[in-house]
Amino acid sequence: MLLTTPQELRQYLPTHVIESLEPLYGFIDNSEHDFLLEKIGKPLYAELTKVYDELIDKDEILPGGNNQTPWMQLIHLCQRPVAFDMLYRAADVSAVSVNESGLNVIDSDGYDNADEKTIDRYKKRLNQEAHRGIDRLLYTLEEWA
Repeated sequence: MLLTTPQELRQYLPTHVIESLEPLYGFIDNSEHDFLLEKIGKPLYAELTKVYDELIDKDEILPGGNNQTPWMQLIHLCQRPVAFDMLYRAADVSAVSVNESGLNVIDSDGYDNADEKTIDRYKKRLNQEAHRGIDRLLYTLEEWA
């Protein structure tokens, strides 16, 4: 996977308060395989995940990091569409909790529940940003070619 830390996600959605991406790993994996992989191909994806796994400090790939290699830049460009597509996929599911009592709508003190119209607008924007991220990635690859 190319996105594993909340700090990486914060580059694309600075207002999120997600403490751990582990509960979202399934969505991230699906986004990488269903959305990103078909655009960049298996060989490039395999090399990117290899480079990502070998990074000791994931903060090295954040924009403005010291001595960013082209591989780090490319990982960053791939993270953006994955982040937005993952959030798009998870938006509906995130509003519902499943427990021994069945399905419940998640509610938290200090926040109002998002209505259906707000969730639809949110998902539409996430989808737009995911596609813009793919456009930027492909444009960069074309420039580098």
